[in-house]
Amino acid sequence: MRYFIFSDLHGSASELKKALALPAFREADRVLLLGDILHGGYEGTSGECAMLLRENKDRILAVRGNCDDESDVEALGFPLPECRGLSFKMHRVHLSHRPQVFAFPPGDIVMNGHTHRKTLYRDAGVIYLNPGSIAYPRDGIASYAVMDDDGIRLYDFETQEVLQEMKY
Repeated sequence: MRYFIFSDLHGSASELKKALALPAFREADRVLLLGDILHGGYEGTSGECAMLLRENKDRILAVRGNCDDESDVEALGFPLPECRGLSFKMHRVHLSHRPQVFAFPPGDIVMNGHTHRKTLYRDAGVIYLNPGSIAYPRDGIASYAVMDDDGIRLYDFETQEVLQEMKY
């Protein structure tokens, strides 16, 4: 199983089109979208963005961001719960938009967006991932992540260079 992970798109159809063309996106079994998808779009292209995401809705697991609302759910055609979980390679994976303040047991993987800043680190046996933003990075480099059997990797969105990698 391979997951393509990104966040904080804010309705940027131009950046979403670039993501859709990536081999990493096309080869992914599932897409994890960690909030701030349409609402608050800076480009005014949220309608086009929603259409492109609807075309991939069967592969998308998403969570609601602080800028997402019920009209976004209707436009996207898929649910946006506050948080959700999944199992992957005997790990519990927690998805949310904002960073979680809970204590997680070793072996869990915690993913969030919101900050537009990429992070990948392990603390007390828990892996924490923020894929950053492909559209509006606040740390200078647009980025996304891929999670598969080999581990989790953060990528530079423009060059496809691996920025950081972590094994399980």
